[in-house]
Amino acid sequence: MRIKNRNFETFNDGNLVICQAQNRVILADKARLRYGNKTVGYKRDMEAKVIHEHIDKMVAVPMSGHVTAMDVVLIGDVQYEILSIQEKFDSRPPCLYLTLKKVPVMWKDKRNEG
Repeated sequence: MRIKNRNFETFNDGNLVICQAQNRVILADKARLRYGNKTVGYKRDMEAKVIHEHIDKMVAVPMSGHVTAMDVVLIGDVQYEILSIQEKFDSRPPCLYLTLKKVPVMWKDKRNEG
């Protein structure tokens, strides 16, 4: 009998861009990664409400040293702030869970300016 691997992560829901940002300005691309959508659990949602935050999206990305909580995530034309980063070493492959909040006011994008 085969044992199911419940900890296997897939990253087949699309691509996202991790961007370096400072003072509400996007300065440069740091990484382009595949992602998989995750369900925001009740406990995580309630903990966010306690600190008056709203979670818009949670995604899993391959383990990367490029991601920090000070970065901005772009999925399509939508900008997200990273509320938290959780390292998952018990999944295959190891990954990061990013808890995201939509940016209420679009940040200025200076990536393509010379």
